[in-house]
Amino acid sequence: MARRWIAWAGVLTAALAFQIFAPAPLSGFPLLLTLLLPLFSLGISLPGMLRCALTMACPAQSVPRGEECVFTLALSAPGPLSPALVELRAERVNLLTGERTVLRPRLSPAVGEAGREVGGAAPHCGVAELKVSRARAYDLLGLFFRPLPLPAPARVLVRPKAEEEIALPPLPARSGAEGCSLRPRPGNGPGEDYELREFRPGDSLRSVHWKLTPKLDELVVRQTLEPLEEAVALTLDAFGPPEVLDRTLDRLYTLSLALLEREIPHHILWAHPVSGAVSCCPVARRGDLTRCLFLLCAQPAPLSGRSILDCPIRLPGAAGAVRRLHVTADGEPL
Repeated sequence: MARRWIAWAGVLTAALAFQIFAPAPLSGFPLLLTLLLPLFSLGISLPGMLRCALTMACPAQSVPRGEECVFTLALSAPGPLSPALVELRAERVNLLTGERTVLRPRLSPAVGEAGREVGGAAPHCGVAELKVSRARAYDLLGLFFRPLPLPAPARVLVRPKAEEEIALPPLPARSGAEGCSLRPRPGNGPGEDYELREFRPGDSLRSVHWKLTPKLDELVVRQTLEPLEEAVALTLDAFGPPEVLDRTLDRLYTLSLALLEREIPHHILWAHPVSGAVSCCPVARRGDLTRCLFLLCAQPAPLSGRSILDCPIRLPGAAGAVRRLHVTADGEPL
């Protein structure tokens, strides 16, 4: 903006010199026009400058690592008059790796430009956040501006890439599959699988096997059984260089998708690198996996920190054994 004022001051100086050194009946007209032109520009542009508003949106909620991460900046200016120029200062941050990029996009509503896509390549996994720190709407000459209300920051998940080939460890059988362990059903409710045992105080008479009881000359109870699934916990360390985190998250993403394809629900756990607080996300469908990755990738990852291997893990609602698979950047899950 300072350059525009300097240019206007140069024109004003030229008009003043013209009046002084070239006296004529209309020699003062250029000087008067130069003095009034900024006020005229402000009067024409001010209604549009007061009504315009800036919004920001994300065309996609997540993009694969390595592709373009794009945000859409849109300007609405009701009425026939619009500001001549809108200058923005924005910063794109990868919340996981801390990478920062300063963007200075411009919009020209006066020539019909009401929106613009900004962004760039996303080389590393994480949550890309775009935050506008300054927005100014200028008049036709660019001498006056009005600060615009800033839109809320927008976020996009830069998700990992699924590996085509990965060595998967032996996975547990899903519920109801052959070889799945069984346990007594709480409350002895209905079910197809059962075992026989002696009558105990407190058992319901409805659970007594009346056909077999006379043959054995003692009360025999039909104990209903239910599948006992082995709970699966995928763990990882949420710290390290960006390249190491990328490989770790790629393997975690691939392993989680493999479990979902086999209809095996699981949990993803990691420890906060500083406090050691354990985060646990249940994953039963792909939407759960996306939400888990968004939560994981939205926290800063230092180069070193506390490992999940040093923290006890507890799975909510897990009644059986817990199968723990620790995912690293290199090698098979441990």
